[in-house]
Amino acid sequence: MIISSFCVSRAHPSLEGHFPGNPIVPGVVALELILEALMREVDDVYIHGFPQVKFHAPIYPEQDVSIRFTHKKDCVYDFICEVGDKKVISGKIKLALNGDSNG
Repeated sequence: MIISSFCVSRAHPSLEGHFPGNPIVPGVVALELILEALMREVDDVYIHGFPQVKFHAPIYPEQDVSIRFTHKKDCVYDFICEVGDKKVISGKIKLALNGDSNG
């Protein structure tokens, strides 16, 4: 199991206009930070895709989001993101070995 975390600053440029007066971290920003966390731990791979993602609850700026990755098979990792004890995002990330076009 791999454990990591992220927190998006109120000053992050993606929050402007998303949504005025009640900013929410865009899903694509959260997915990028999740992927970056995994890529810091796994060598010589690249992203092949997110075959499954479920957004359970919004993420707000300045929230500490914990991530747990579990290696399932081949280059597939399950992940769960939580704020406190509340699940906010879950899904699967498929990686591919560098030089492997099939993933």
